[in-house]
Amino acid sequence: MEPELQCSGLRLNVIVAGLLATLAAAKADEPKAPVFPPSIDADGQRLIQNGLGKRQAFFVDLYTCALYLPRPSSEIDYVLDESTPVSIVIQVHGRPPDTIPQDWAQTLKAELSDRLFARARKVYGDLQSNDVIHLLDAPGLGTSVRLNGDFLFTGPGRDLVDALITEWLIEPSAPHKLQQSLLGNP
Repeated sequence: MEPELQCSGLRLNVIVAGLLATLAAAKADEPKAPVFPPSIDADGQRLIQNGLGKRQAFFVDLYTCALYLPRPSSEIDYVLDESTPVSIVIQVHGRPPDTIPQDWAQTLKAELSDRLFARARKVYGDLQSNDVIHLLDAPGLGTSVRLNGDFLFTGPGRDLVDALITEWLIEPSAPHKLQQSLLGNP
């Protein structure tokens, strides 16, 4: 009789494993909030996705980013105008380097207090694949930064947002495909 107990225990383990696998698959299929919705609410103002693109290096996706504006525009001057609310959403792919790139670090250091800069460095060092960074610059309110929906800090100015926009849309080294993607929807 003991072998039957082992056999039924084995069957029970197989049934439980199958049930858990089915539940896990069902959970994976649940609809999730899109990382890059067509529009977002930014401090009471609706911003529309102006474009969506990927930043790549040596054919490897580093991150996907979206640019949100009050109205569609392909004009860089409009995007850089300090009276234009701007939101940037970035989804990280893979594991970024442990330290903030030097040009970003310089911008952050100039924009943030020493305490907030130290926090930003720590958060950057902890980034994982699929993390979502959300920057929102609202005129007169500064730039707020969230990670996976959690508020991190607000910087007093717009330098961080402008640095990203400049890197993606203006710099001679800016990938042409990314430029077209972020400014291509209007």
